[in-house]
Amino acid sequence: MLKRINVLSWVIMVILSLLASPVLATSVTWQRTGDLRSSSFGGFDIDQVFALEISGGTLFAGTDLGLFISDNGGVNWYQWPDPMYKTLPTTAISVDTGEYYFGTVNGVRGLTSSQVNTLTIDPIGHQTVYAGTSSGGVYKSTDKGTSWIAANSGLTNTYVYALAIDPTSPQTLYAGTRGGGVFKSFNGGISWVATNEGINNATVRALAIDPTSPQTIYAGTFNGGVFKSTNGGISWNAVLTTSPVFSLAIDPTSSQTIYAGTGSAVYRSINGGYSWSQAGYIAGRGYIGSLAIDPINSQTIYAGTSNSLGPASVYKGLYTLDIPTISSAPDTTVTTATIGTAYSFTPSATDASSFVITGSVPPGMTFDTTTGTLSGTPTTAGSYNIAITVINASGSASLPAFTINVAQKPASVPVMGGWWLMPGILAGLGIFARKRK
Repeated sequence: MLKRINVLSWVIMVILSLLASPVLATSVTWQRTGDLRSSSFGGFDIDQVFALEISGGTLFAGTDLGLFISDNGGVNWYQWPDPMYKTLPTTAISVDTGEYYFGTVNGVRGLTSSQVNTLTIDPIGHQTVYAGTSSGGVYKSTDKGTSWIAANSGLTNTYVYALAIDPTSPQTLYAGTRGGGVFKSFNGGISWVATNEGINNATVRALAIDPTSPQTIYAGTFNGGVFKSTNGGISWNAVLTTSPVFSLAIDPTSSQTIYAGTGSAVYRSINGGYSWSQAGYIAGRGYIGSLAIDPINSQTIYAGTSNSLGPASVYKGLYTLDIPTISSAPDTTVTTATIGTAYSFTPSATDASSFVITGSVPPGMTFDTTTGTLSGTPTTAGSYNIAITVINASGSASLPAFTINVAQKPASVPVMGGWWLMPGILAGLGIFARKRK
């Protein structure tokens, strides 16, 4: 019964997401950012980008040759000044309120027992940080990384690739493991339970939580694509079967838009994972191990590649909407409406973000800027000249101007009925009665 309810909930969610999210055609152009070379290793090219993070206009890239930063969108890169991060592979990055946490193959500040694969910071109690490691499971610090304790009770798989924290209830965490699926903690890592219905014991390389609906979680897996849960991890459904998936990112301005980094391409969904399109192929550059979305301009996305056969890099993807189109004007440049009679016209448009109308709208009628529909019941006769335009961020298109002639309602002829004949009939009957006498 529970499975039937989950399936029904999934179907309802899909229908609502399709109704709420117009599908806009987009194109993406990928460009390699500036050179990532390590001065500490004789100017060698990097082979792997393990992690990307954007904070305060600064782009951070953790690579096999250390930590790099850029303050101009990747045009130029500089190595982080701390000598440790110029020589050690930097495998995880988390930045919050001026605090920087960088995980390496030797750990993170204050913790040097294992390679750190992922870091996440409590978004409310900023003193608390969690680290997912390759051999020690999850570690927790409540003093900004000064000291750490193991937080592994119930975590039967201690190779942790990914961590995600509920932004509204930070005691709730999820851990993605190698071969053990997803684990969940309700108490800040004190204890964990497996939560794998539908996802089984997959290797989970990436996790992402919908910031507007924290019960919705996405899991990128090595052997099953992307899975989605809408009930806090109780159950999962496959939404993208392309695998392996190494990285995930959710658009901070539109949580229905999700990106998935795979073996050679980035995939994008704009309807909560219901459908996906390939968002560009970064040919010959290996798998997409990390993704980051510009929080100021979410049409800009960064992808970090890893390639043991040649130089890897950070690529910058720029999305542009296709210019909209509009058609289906009224059959003639003059159309007729009548006072007191409902009238409606909706143009046919593609890639529409919104509509505008110019001219004069007949009294009694309204214009819907979302659909472009002009409808209502006219109340005033006259000629009204109108033009409708569709717009999006890339441009606009307009229908040929047309005129609505609102006519008076035809005069009605009163129907008297037969009652007015009664006096004559009665008079006739009286005459007839007198004659018989």
